[in-house]
Amino acid sequence: MAKYPILSVCAILLICASMAQAAFIVEAHSSGRANATNFTGTGTSSIKSTAPGCIATGSIFSGSGAAGSSTEYVYKYTPAMDMDNWSPAPGTDLTNGHKASGLMGGLNGKYNVYITWPPSTNVGGTCSITVTNDGEDVVVSPVDMNTGGTGNPGGNHGWYRVAEKVHLSGGTQYVVRQKVVTSAYVSMRSHGVLWELVEPDPPMITLTETNEKTAVTEGGIADDYTIALLQQPASLTQVSVIAKDPNQVILNGTLNQTVLTFTPDNWATPQTVQVLANDDLDVENDHFTWLRHWVSYADDPNSIFAGFLKVTIADNEAPGVLIVESDGKTAVDEQGPTSDTYTIRLMMAPTAPVTITVAADADTVVASGQASGSSIQLTFTAADWFTPQTVIVTAVDDEDSEFDHTSTITHSVSSADSGYNNLAAAGVVAKVADNDCGVWGYAPADFNRDCHVTLEDFATFASEWMTCSVPYIEGCTNWLPQ
Repeated sequence: MAKYPILSVCAILLICASMAQAAFIVEAHSSGRANATNFTGTGTSSIKSTAPGCIATGSIFSGSGAAGSSTEYVYKYTPAMDMDNWSPAPGTDLTNGHKASGLMGGLNGKYNVYITWPPSTNVGGTCSITVTNDGEDVVVSPVDMNTGGTGNPGGNHGWYRVAEKVHLSGGTQYVVRQKVVTSAYVSMRSHGVLWELVEPDPPMITLTETNEKTAVTEGGIADDYTIALLQQPASLTQVSVIAKDPNQVILNGTLNQTVLTFTPDNWATPQTVQVLANDDLDVENDHFTWLRHWVSYADDPNSIFAGFLKVTIADNEAPGVLIVESDGKTAVDEQGPTSDTYTIRLMMAPTAPVTITVAADADTVVASGQASGSSIQLTFTAADWFTPQTVIVTAVDDEDSEFDHTSTITHSVSSADSGYNNLAAAGVVAKVADNDCGVWGYAPADFNRDCHVTLEDFATFASEWMTCSVPYIEGCTNWLPQ
Protein backbone atom coordinates (compact mmCIF):
# COMPACT_ATOMS: atom_id res chain seq x y z
CA MET A 1 0.00 0.00 0.00
CA ALA A 2 1.38 3.41 -0.99
CA LYS A 3 2.75 5.70 1.70
CA TYR A 4 1.82 9.33 1.32
CA PRO A 5 4.26 12.22 1.96
CA ILE A 6 2.54 14.30 4.62
CA LEU A 7 3.66 17.25 6.77
CA SER A 8 2.62 16.91 10.40
CA VAL A 9 -0.30 14.68 9.65
CA CYS A 10 -2.17 11.65 10.86
CA ALA A 11 -3.02 9.57 7.81
CA ILE A 12 -5.41 6.67 7.88
CA LEU A 13 -5.51 4.42 4.87
CA LEU A 14 -8.76 2.58 4.41
CA ILE A 15 -9.86 0.15 1.73
CA CYS A 16 -13.57 -0.55 1.39
CA ALA A 17 -14.01 -4.13 0.16
CA SER A 18 -16.98 -6.27 -0.69
CA MET A 19 -16.97 -8.31 2.50
CA ALA A 20 -19.57 -7.22 5.07
CA GLN A 21 -18.01 -5.60 8.12
CA ALA A 22 -19.23 -3.68 11.11
CA ALA A 23 -18.36 -0.02 11.64
CA PHE A 24 -14.66 0.52 10.97
CA ILE A 25 -12.49 1.98 13.73
CA VAL A 26 -8.78 2.42 13.17
CA GLU A 27 -6.71 2.93 16.33
CA ALA A 28 -3.04 3.70 16.83
CA HIS A 29 -2.02 1.30 19.58
CA SER A 30 -0.61 -2.09 18.59
CA SER A 31 -3.00 -3.89 20.94
CA GLY A 32 -5.94 -1.86 19.75
CA ARG A 33 -8.47 -2.60 17.11
CA ALA A 34 -6.09 -1.61 14.33
CA ASN A 35 -3.61 -4.39 15.23
CA ALA A 36 0.17 -4.09 14.99
CA THR A 37 0.30 -4.72 11.25
CA ASN A 38 -2.08 -1.92 10.39
CA PHE A 39 -0.16 1.19 11.34
CA THR A 40 3.23 2.83 11.62
CA GLY A 41 4.08 5.91 13.66
CA THR A 42 7.08 8.20 13.90
CA GLY A 43 5.94 10.46 16.71
CA THR A 44 8.49 11.53 19.34
CA SER A 45 6.64 9.71 22.11
CA SER A 46 3.39 7.98 22.97
CA ILE A 47 1.10 7.95 25.99
CA LYS A 48 -1.54 5.60 27.32
CA SER A 49 -5.04 6.98 27.44
CA THR A 50 -8.59 6.03 26.59
CA ALA A 51 -10.63 7.74 23.91
CA PRO A 52 -14.44 7.42 23.82
CA GLY A 53 -15.48 4.20 22.11
CA CYS A 54 -11.94 2.77 22.17
CA ILE A 55 -10.22 0.16 24.34
CA ALA A 56 -8.62 1.10 27.66
CA THR A 57 -5.05 0.26 26.68
CA GLY A 58 -4.97 2.41 23.58
CA SER A 59 -2.03 4.75 23.05
CA ILE A 60 -1.86 8.11 21.37
CA PHE A 61 1.28 9.22 19.58
CA SER A 62 2.40 12.66 20.65
CA GLY A 63 5.16 15.09 19.83
CA SER A 64 5.98 18.37 18.20
CA GLY A 65 3.06 19.57 16.19
CA ALA A 66 4.31 22.90 14.93
CA ALA A 67 2.93 23.90 11.57
CA GLY A 68 5.29 22.62 8.90
CA SER A 69 6.90 19.93 11.06
CA SER A 70 7.61 16.52 9.57
CA THR A 71 5.97 14.24 12.15
CA GLU A 72 4.13 11.51 10.27
CA TYR A 73 1.44 9.07 11.36
CA VAL A 74 0.12 6.32 9.10
CA TYR A 75 -2.76 4.06 10.12
CA LYS A 76 -3.98 1.23 7.88
CA TYR A 77 -7.16 -0.79 7.81
CA THR A 78 -8.18 -3.38 5.22
CA PRO A 79 -11.74 -4.75 5.36
CA ALA A 80 -11.89 -8.44 4.41
CA MET A 81 -8.43 -8.93 5.94
CA ASP A 82 -8.81 -7.18 9.31
CA MET A 83 -12.05 -8.30 10.88
CA ASP A 84 -14.76 -6.27 12.63
CA ASN A 85 -13.55 -3.38 14.71
CA TRP A 86 -16.72 -2.30 16.43
CA SER A 87 -20.39 -3.18 16.18
CA PRO A 88 -22.35 -0.26 17.63
CA ALA A 89 -25.99 -1.11 18.21
CA PRO A 90 -28.53 0.97 16.29
CA GLY A 91 -29.14 4.20 18.14
CA THR A 92 -25.81 4.24 20.00
CA ASP A 93 -25.03 7.83 20.98
CA LEU A 94 -22.14 9.20 18.93
CA THR A 95 -22.52 12.66 20.54
CA ASN A 96 -23.76 15.93 19.08
CA GLY A 97 -27.12 14.35 18.34
CA HIS A 98 -25.70 11.69 16.02
CA LYS A 99 -26.83 8.09 16.42
CA ALA A 100 -25.24 4.91 15.11
CA SER A 101 -27.05 3.30 12.20
CA GLY A 102 -26.03 -0.23 13.18
CA LEU A 103 -25.73 -1.16 9.51
CA MET A 104 -23.09 -3.61 8.31
CA GLY A 105 -20.49 -1.86 6.18
CA GLY A 106 -17.86 -3.05 3.71
CA LEU A 107 -19.88 -2.41 0.55
CA ASN A 108 -20.37 0.48 -1.85
CA GLY A 109 -22.38 3.18 -0.17
CA LYS A 110 -22.38 6.36 1.84
CA TYR A 111 -20.52 6.59 5.14
CA ASN A 112 -20.36 9.09 7.97
CA VAL A 113 -16.78 9.79 9.10
CA TYR A 114 -15.97 10.42 12.77
CA ILE A 115 -12.75 11.02 14.70
CA THR A 116 -12.09 10.78 18.43
CA TRP A 117 -9.33 11.50 20.94
CA PRO A 118 -8.96 11.38 24.75
CA PRO A 119 -10.35 14.29 26.81
CA SER A 120 -7.57 16.82 27.35
CA THR A 121 -6.98 20.52 27.83
CA ASN A 122 -3.38 20.23 26.66
CA VAL A 123 -4.31 20.54 23.02
CA GLY A 124 -4.61 23.79 21.17
CA GLY A 125 -5.02 25.26 17.74
CA THR A 126 -6.97 24.17 14.72
CA CYS A 127 -6.34 21.05 12.66
CA SER A 128 -7.59 20.42 9.17
CA ILE A 129 -9.22 17.02 8.63
CA THR A 130 -9.19 16.03 4.97
CA VAL A 131 -10.80 12.96 3.40
CA THR A 132 -9.12 12.16 0.09
CA ASN A 133 -9.99 9.72 -2.67
CA ASP A 134 -7.37 9.00 -5.33
CA GLY A 135 -5.62 12.31 -4.74
CA GLU A 136 -8.80 14.40 -4.79
CA ASP A 137 -10.24 15.98 -1.65
CA VAL A 138 -13.72 14.67 -0.88
CA VAL A 139 -14.26 16.79 2.23
CA VAL A 140 -12.21 19.22 4.32
CA SER A 141 -13.26 20.11 7.87
CA PRO A 142 -11.55 22.37 10.45
CA VAL A 143 -11.35 20.86 13.95
CA ASP A 144 -10.14 22.39 17.21
CA MET A 145 -8.90 19.37 19.17
CA ASN A 146 -9.46 21.15 22.48
CA THR A 147 -13.17 21.72 21.91
CA GLY A 148 -14.03 19.25 19.18
CA GLY A 149 -15.23 21.41 16.35
CA THR A 150 -14.67 25.01 15.41
CA GLY A 151 -17.36 26.58 17.57
CA ASN A 152 -18.94 23.18 18.28
CA PRO A 153 -18.42 20.81 21.22
CA GLY A 154 -17.53 17.17 20.67
CA GLY A 155 -14.60 15.04 19.65
CA ASN A 156 -12.82 15.65 22.93
CA HIS A 157 -15.62 13.90 24.81
CA GLY A 158 -16.93 11.49 22.19
CA TRP A 159 -17.07 10.98 18.47
CA TYR A 160 -16.87 14.10 16.32
CA ARG A 161 -18.36 13.82 12.84
CA VAL A 162 -16.14 15.45 10.26
CA ALA A 163 -17.93 14.26 7.12
CA GLU A 164 -21.46 13.18 6.31
CA LYS A 165 -22.46 10.70 3.62
CA VAL A 166 -19.09 10.32 1.93
CA HIS A 167 -19.48 7.92 -1.00
CA LEU A 168 -17.18 4.88 -0.74
CA SER A 169 -16.59 2.50 -3.62
CA GLY A 170 -15.43 -1.07 -3.05
CA GLY A 171 -11.72 -1.56 -3.64
CA THR A 172 -11.00 2.17 -3.67
CA GLN A 173 -8.47 3.67 -1.28
CA TYR A 174 -9.53 6.50 1.01
CA VAL A 175 -7.17 8.59 3.12
CA VAL A 176 -7.90 10.68 6.19
CA ARG A 177 -5.31 13.36 6.89
CA GLN A 178 -5.07 15.48 10.02
CA LYS A 179 -2.81 18.47 9.55
CA VAL A 180 -1.77 21.16 12.02
CA VAL A 181 -2.86 24.57 10.79
CA THR A 182 -2.18 27.17 13.48
CA SER A 183 -0.88 25.38 16.57
CA ALA A 184 2.69 25.69 17.84
CA TYR A 185 2.34 22.47 19.84
CA VAL A 186 -0.17 19.65 19.65
CA SER A 187 0.32 16.93 22.23
CA MET A 188 -2.11 14.41 20.70
CA ARG A 189 -3.45 13.37 17.37
CA SER A 190 -6.70 11.61 16.67
CA HIS A 191 -6.92 8.32 18.54
CA GLY A 192 -9.09 6.72 15.88
CA VAL A 193 -11.28 7.22 12.85
CA LEU A 194 -14.70 5.61 12.47
CA TRP A 195 -16.44 4.93 9.15
CA GLU A 196 -20.09 3.97 9.53
CA LEU A 197 -22.47 3.01 6.74
CA VAL A 198 -25.70 5.01 6.67
CA GLU A 199 -29.07 4.36 5.09
CA PRO A 200 -28.77 4.76 1.32
CA ASP A 201 -30.63 7.54 -0.42
CA PRO A 202 -33.28 6.38 -2.87
CA PRO A 203 -31.77 6.21 -6.37
CA MET A 204 -32.67 9.28 -8.41
CA ILE A 205 -31.35 8.43 -11.87
CA THR A 206 -30.69 5.39 -14.02
CA LEU A 207 -27.56 5.08 -16.16
CA THR A 208 -27.68 2.78 -19.21
CA GLU A 209 -24.34 2.02 -20.88
CA THR A 210 -23.79 0.76 -24.40
CA ASN A 211 -22.61 -2.87 -24.22
CA GLU A 212 -22.72 -2.59 -20.41
CA LYS A 213 -19.55 -0.46 -20.29
CA THR A 214 -18.23 2.90 -21.45
CA ALA A 215 -14.96 2.69 -23.40
CA VAL A 216 -13.32 5.35 -25.57
CA THR A 217 -10.11 5.70 -27.54
CA GLU A 218 -7.86 8.71 -27.85
CA GLY A 219 -7.98 10.10 -31.35
CA GLY A 220 -11.25 8.62 -32.47
CA ILE A 221 -13.68 6.10 -31.02
CA ALA A 222 -16.32 7.69 -28.78
CA ASP A 223 -18.98 6.03 -26.66
CA ASP A 224 -22.23 7.13 -25.08
CA TYR A 225 -24.69 6.24 -22.35
CA THR A 226 -28.14 7.49 -21.37
CA ILE A 227 -29.60 9.06 -18.25
CA ALA A 228 -33.22 9.14 -17.12
CA LEU A 229 -34.93 10.00 -13.84
CA LEU A 230 -36.45 7.19 -11.80
CA GLN A 231 -39.46 9.15 -10.61
CA GLN A 232 -41.44 12.13 -11.81
CA PRO A 233 -40.18 15.39 -10.30
CA ALA A 234 -42.43 18.19 -9.13
CA SER A 235 -40.39 20.79 -10.98
CA LEU A 236 -37.58 21.25 -13.46
CA THR A 237 -34.64 18.97 -12.61
CA GLN A 238 -31.05 19.15 -13.80
CA VAL A 239 -28.48 16.36 -13.88
CA SER A 240 -24.90 17.63 -14.01
CA VAL A 241 -22.24 15.25 -15.34
CA ILE A 242 -18.70 16.23 -14.37
CA ALA A 243 -15.49 14.44 -15.30
CA LYS A 244 -13.28 13.76 -12.31
CA ASP A 245 -10.19 14.59 -14.36
CA PRO A 246 -10.98 17.55 -16.65
CA ASN A 247 -8.10 16.64 -18.97
CA GLN A 248 -9.22 13.12 -19.87
CA VAL A 249 -12.61 13.31 -21.60
CA ILE A 250 -14.97 15.66 -23.45
CA LEU A 251 -18.69 15.36 -22.78
CA ASN A 252 -21.30 16.06 -25.45
CA GLY A 253 -18.70 17.54 -27.77
CA THR A 254 -17.65 20.64 -25.86
CA LEU A 255 -16.46 20.54 -22.24
CA ASN A 256 -15.51 18.12 -19.49
CA GLN A 257 -18.98 18.60 -18.02
CA THR A 258 -22.53 18.78 -19.30
CA VAL A 259 -25.98 19.48 -17.88
CA LEU A 260 -29.15 17.60 -18.82
CA THR A 261 -32.55 19.15 -18.08
CA PHE A 262 -35.60 17.08 -17.25
CA THR A 263 -39.18 18.26 -16.71
CA PRO A 264 -42.26 16.63 -15.18
CA ASP A 265 -43.20 15.70 -18.76
CA ASN A 266 -39.96 14.17 -20.13
CA TRP A 267 -38.43 12.80 -16.89
CA ALA A 268 -38.58 9.17 -18.07
CA THR A 269 -37.19 9.82 -21.57
CA PRO A 270 -33.48 8.87 -21.65
CA GLN A 271 -31.04 11.61 -22.65
CA THR A 272 -27.66 10.80 -24.16
CA VAL A 273 -24.22 11.73 -22.89
CA GLN A 274 -21.50 11.32 -25.51
CA VAL A 275 -18.02 10.63 -24.14
CA LEU A 276 -14.94 11.41 -26.23
CA ALA A 277 -11.36 10.92 -25.08
CA ASN A 278 -9.09 13.94 -25.06
CA ASP A 279 -6.32 13.20 -27.56
CA ASP A 280 -3.37 14.32 -25.45
CA LEU A 281 0.35 13.64 -25.95
CA ASP A 282 0.88 11.77 -22.67
CA VAL A 283 1.98 8.13 -22.74
CA GLU A 284 -0.56 6.69 -20.30
CA ASN A 285 -1.28 3.22 -21.70
CA ASP A 286 -4.85 2.09 -21.13
CA HIS A 287 -6.32 3.96 -18.17
CA PHE A 288 -9.66 5.14 -16.82
CA THR A 289 -11.45 8.08 -15.29
CA TRP A 290 -14.75 8.64 -13.47
CA LEU A 291 -17.82 10.71 -14.27
CA ARG A 292 -19.76 12.13 -11.32
CA HIS A 293 -23.49 12.81 -11.46
CA TRP A 294 -25.26 15.48 -9.39
CA VAL A 295 -28.99 16.19 -9.27
CA SER A 296 -30.52 19.59 -8.46
CA TYR A 297 -34.12 20.79 -8.43
CA ALA A 298 -35.60 24.17 -9.33
CA ASP A 299 -36.99 24.59 -5.81
CA ASP A 300 -33.71 23.46 -4.17
CA PRO A 301 -30.48 24.50 -5.89
CA ASN A 302 -28.31 22.32 -3.61
CA SER A 303 -26.89 19.45 -5.65
CA ILE A 304 -27.25 15.84 -4.49
CA PHE A 305 -24.64 13.26 -5.47
CA ALA A 306 -26.26 10.55 -7.62
CA GLY A 307 -23.45 8.16 -8.56
CA PHE A 308 -20.26 7.44 -10.52
CA LEU A 309 -19.70 6.00 -13.98
CA LYS A 310 -16.34 4.50 -14.99
CA VAL A 311 -14.85 5.35 -18.39
CA THR A 312 -12.05 3.19 -19.82
CA ILE A 313 -9.65 5.10 -22.09
CA ALA A 314 -7.37 3.45 -24.66
CA ASP A 315 -4.17 5.43 -25.21
CA ASN A 316 -2.79 6.17 -28.69
CA GLU A 317 0.65 7.42 -27.68
CA ALA A 318 2.08 3.91 -27.48
CA PRO A 319 1.83 0.81 -29.68
CA GLY A 320 -1.24 -1.24 -28.88
CA VAL A 321 -3.96 -3.48 -30.27
CA LEU A 322 -7.61 -2.53 -29.77
CA ILE A 323 -10.16 -5.36 -29.78
CA VAL A 324 -13.87 -4.51 -29.69
CA GLU A 325 -16.44 -7.31 -29.32
CA SER A 326 -19.88 -6.71 -30.81
CA ASP A 327 -22.41 -6.22 -28.00
CA GLY A 328 -19.49 -6.43 -25.59
CA LYS A 329 -19.25 -10.23 -25.83
CA THR A 330 -18.75 -13.12 -28.26
CA ALA A 331 -21.28 -15.97 -28.26
CA VAL A 332 -21.84 -18.75 -30.81
CA ASP A 333 -23.92 -21.94 -31.07
CA GLU A 334 -22.89 -25.37 -32.39
CA GLN A 335 -26.41 -25.73 -33.76
CA GLY A 336 -25.65 -22.91 -36.19
CA PRO A 337 -25.91 -20.95 -38.31
CA THR A 338 -25.11 -18.45 -35.55
CA SER A 339 -21.75 -16.69 -35.70
CA ASP A 340 -20.42 -13.59 -33.96
CA THR A 341 -17.86 -10.91 -34.76
CA TYR A 342 -15.31 -8.60 -33.23
CA THR A 343 -12.95 -6.01 -34.69
CA ILE A 344 -9.20 -5.42 -34.40
CA ARG A 345 -7.16 -2.31 -35.13
CA LEU A 346 -3.91 -0.72 -34.00
CA MET A 347 -3.60 2.11 -31.48
CA MET A 348 -0.94 4.12 -33.31
CA ALA A 349 0.68 4.19 -36.74
CA PRO A 350 3.45 1.59 -37.19
CA THR A 351 6.76 2.22 -38.93
CA ALA A 352 6.49 -1.15 -40.70
CA PRO A 353 3.61 -3.52 -41.54
CA VAL A 354 2.13 -5.31 -38.52
CA THR A 355 0.79 -8.86 -38.75
CA ILE A 356 -1.66 -10.17 -36.17
CA THR A 357 -2.19 -13.92 -36.10
CA VAL A 358 -5.65 -14.85 -34.84
CA ALA A 359 -5.66 -18.43 -33.49
CA ALA A 360 -8.72 -20.32 -32.29
CA ASP A 361 -8.81 -23.50 -30.24
CA ALA A 362 -10.60 -26.70 -31.29
CA ASP A 363 -14.08 -25.36 -30.45
CA THR A 364 -14.24 -22.46 -32.93
CA VAL A 365 -13.03 -21.34 -36.35
CA VAL A 366 -12.20 -17.77 -37.33
CA ALA A 367 -12.56 -15.96 -40.63
CA SER A 368 -11.85 -12.59 -42.21
CA GLY A 369 -12.50 -11.82 -45.86
CA GLN A 370 -11.73 -14.94 -47.89
CA ALA A 371 -9.57 -16.59 -45.24
CA SER A 372 -10.95 -18.94 -42.59
CA GLY A 373 -9.79 -21.80 -40.40
CA SER A 374 -8.22 -22.45 -37.04
CA SER A 375 -6.01 -19.39 -37.59
CA ILE A 376 -5.90 -16.37 -39.89
CA GLN A 377 -3.60 -13.38 -40.31
CA LEU A 378 -4.51 -9.70 -40.45
CA THR A 379 -2.04 -7.09 -41.73
CA PHE A 380 -2.01 -3.39 -40.86
CA THR A 381 0.15 -0.67 -42.44
CA ALA A 382 0.87 2.99 -41.80
CA ALA A 383 -1.95 3.79 -44.24
CA ASP A 384 -4.74 1.67 -42.72
CA TRP A 385 -3.72 1.04 -39.08
CA PHE A 386 -6.76 2.96 -37.85
CA THR A 387 -9.29 0.97 -39.93
CA PRO A 388 -10.86 -1.90 -37.94
CA GLN A 389 -10.74 -5.37 -39.50
CA THR A 390 -13.52 -7.81 -38.66
CA VAL A 391 -13.02 -11.33 -37.32
CA ILE A 392 -15.93 -13.76 -37.73
CA VAL A 393 -16.21 -16.50 -35.10
CA THR A 394 -18.15 -19.72 -35.73
CA ALA A 395 -18.59 -22.71 -33.44
CA VAL A 396 -17.27 -26.14 -34.45
CA ASP A 397 -20.18 -28.60 -34.52
CA ASP A 398 -18.43 -31.58 -32.95
CA GLU A 399 -19.96 -34.70 -31.39
CA ASP A 400 -18.55 -34.14 -27.92
CA SER A 401 -20.97 -33.75 -25.04
CA GLU A 402 -19.43 -30.62 -23.50
CA PHE A 403 -22.52 -28.72 -22.41
CA ASP A 404 -22.23 -24.96 -22.77
CA HIS A 405 -18.52 -24.06 -22.65
CA THR A 406 -15.98 -21.46 -23.77
CA SER A 407 -13.43 -21.16 -26.55
CA THR A 408 -10.28 -19.05 -26.29
CA ILE A 409 -9.01 -17.06 -29.27
CA THR A 410 -5.48 -15.63 -29.03
CA HIS A 411 -3.72 -12.83 -30.90
CA SER A 412 0.04 -12.72 -31.54
CA VAL A 413 1.77 -9.69 -33.06
CA SER A 414 4.83 -9.59 -35.32
CA SER A 415 6.46 -6.68 -37.13
CA ALA A 416 9.77 -5.10 -38.09
CA ASP A 417 8.54 -2.20 -35.94
CA SER A 418 10.17 -2.99 -32.58
CA GLY A 419 7.34 -1.29 -30.73
CA TYR A 420 4.81 -3.76 -32.14
CA ASN A 421 6.91 -6.90 -32.51
CA ASN A 422 5.85 -9.50 -29.91
CA LEU A 423 3.51 -6.95 -28.32
CA ALA A 424 1.07 -8.60 -25.92
CA ALA A 425 -2.52 -8.45 -27.15
CA ALA A 426 -5.67 -9.42 -25.29
CA GLY A 427 -7.54 -12.58 -26.22
CA VAL A 428 -11.24 -13.17 -26.78
CA VAL A 429 -13.20 -15.77 -24.83
CA ALA A 430 -16.23 -16.93 -26.81
CA LYS A 431 -19.20 -18.63 -25.19
CA VAL A 432 -20.17 -21.78 -27.09
CA ALA A 433 -23.62 -23.35 -26.78
CA ASP A 434 -23.43 -27.15 -27.16
CA ASN A 435 -25.93 -29.23 -29.16
CA ASP A 436 -24.62 -32.67 -28.20
CA CYS A 437 -26.84 -33.85 -25.39
CA GLY A 438 -29.94 -36.00 -25.05
CA VAL A 439 -28.60 -39.51 -25.61
CA TRP A 440 -25.19 -38.17 -24.59
CA GLY A 441 -26.54 -36.86 -21.33
CA TYR A 442 -27.66 -33.53 -19.92
CA ALA A 443 -26.01 -30.88 -17.80
CA PRO A 444 -26.98 -31.25 -14.12
CA ALA A 445 -28.86 -27.93 -14.23
CA ASP A 446 -30.62 -28.63 -17.54
CA PHE A 447 -33.96 -29.39 -15.88
CA ASN A 448 -36.11 -28.93 -19.00
CA ARG A 449 -33.75 -31.08 -21.11
CA ASP A 450 -33.31 -28.59 -23.96
CA CYS A 451 -29.49 -28.87 -23.93
CA HIS A 452 -29.05 -25.32 -22.61
CA VAL A 453 -28.98 -23.98 -19.06
CA THR A 454 -31.14 -20.85 -18.91
CA LEU A 455 -33.71 -19.18 -16.67
CA GLU A 456 -36.27 -21.57 -18.14
CA ASP A 457 -34.50 -24.38 -16.28
CA PHE A 458 -34.92 -22.47 -13.02
CA ALA A 459 -38.65 -22.14 -13.73
CA THR A 460 -38.88 -25.89 -14.40
CA PHE A 461 -37.00 -26.67 -11.19
CA ALA A 462 -39.21 -24.33 -9.17
CA SER A 463 -42.37 -25.86 -10.60
CA GLU A 464 -41.28 -29.44 -9.85
CA TRP A 465 -40.06 -28.48 -6.38
CA MET A 466 -43.41 -26.86 -5.53
CA THR A 467 -45.28 -29.88 -6.89
CA CYS A 468 -43.27 -32.41 -4.88
CA SER A 469 -43.36 -30.35 -1.70
CA VAL A 470 -47.07 -31.10 -1.20
CA PRO A 471 -47.99 -34.64 0.00
CA TYR A 472 -50.11 -36.81 -2.29
CA ILE A 473 -50.13 -34.25 -5.08
CA GLU A 474 -50.74 -35.65 -8.56
CA GLY A 475 -47.56 -35.79 -10.57
CA CYS A 476 -45.22 -36.54 -7.67
CA THR A 477 -44.98 -40.23 -6.75
CA ASN A 478 -42.53 -39.76 -3.88
CA TRP A 479 -45.39 -39.05 -1.46
CA LEU A 480 -47.61 -41.96 -2.47
CA PRO A 481 -47.91 -44.94 -0.05
CA GLN A 482 -45.66 -47.83 -0.97
